[in-house]
Amino acid sequence: MNRLLIAIFFAFFVLITPVYADTLSDEEVVDVLFMIEEEKLAHDVYLTFQRKYRERIFVNIRASERRHQDAMAGLVDRYGLVDPRPPGVGKFRDQRLQALYDALIVQGMRNRIEAIKVGALIEERDMRDIMRAIERTDEWAIRRVYSNLLAGSKSHLRAFVGRLEKLGVTYEPEILSQAEYDAIIGG
Repeated sequence: MNRLLIAIFFAFFVLITPVYADTLSDEEVVDVLFMIEEEKLAHDVYLTFQRKYRERIFVNIRASERRHQDAMAGLVDRYGLVDPRPPGVGKFRDQRLQALYDALIVQGMRNRIEAIKVGALIEERDMRDIMRAIERTDEWAIRRVYSNLLAGSKSHLRAFVGRLEKLGVTYEPEILSQAEYDAIIGG
């Protein structure tokens, strides 16, 4: 019992002890700041589509994206970084993400099917970006958060694809290879 309490205390202490950005490479800093905004993008897109289409899938996955942002905010705090997310739905500091958000909203506002396809596309993109970021870090705390985000994105992709199938639509991957996509959907 004492060993368990010591292990719990140690794990808690490690998680709350700040580590500073100078322990990260420039690439790791860029990745963390990009990833928190990318999670905001997913959240904001799903919130916008939730309001328009009243699809339960957007409600559920939007809530998950909020938790993903919270996990990334934990890393931002842990490493003493400045959170780049501006307030407001659909607002991004990274202009690439701003342009992507704007384009995805236009596509998804066409109809409910397109909105669900946008959801699947966002999850594909998130997975690609997360996998690249995992390769560029050796920080265990970052790898752990990224691994959890990756698992979440896989689950979200399966949910969007399943919803499309129920609507009689076959989703074709746009970013992942067919083999990667098939492994995720089948897994």
